[in-house]
Amino acid sequence: MTDARERHRLASARWRAAHPPHNEIRRQQIRAALDSPVKICARCTLPKSRETDFHKSRKSKDGLQSYCKPCASAATAAQIMKKARQKRMPRAAPHAHTADP
Repeated sequence: MTDARERHRLASARWRAAHPPHNEIRRQQIRAALDSPVKICARCTLPKSRETDFHKSRKSKDGLQSYCKPCASAATAAQIMKKARQKRMPRAAPHAHTADP
């Protein structure tokens, strides 16, 4: 029983040494991205300048929003138009079986 546990412990240690945890890989990717002078917009997928083309965001790890400024403006305008359309739509009439006699 002890030999099996020891073999498993050694195999697990070797596997962990060969495969870093996902969070460590992600940390390395974030560090590399922070060193880069450009960032890729999540909406238009174009590389743009980190310093001038992205608004700040305290929520994100890199301190910038995921959409570039033009895409963020377009997304906000689309959301405003969608809400305005919803306000203008008339409400549906109640169903016949729910109306009071």
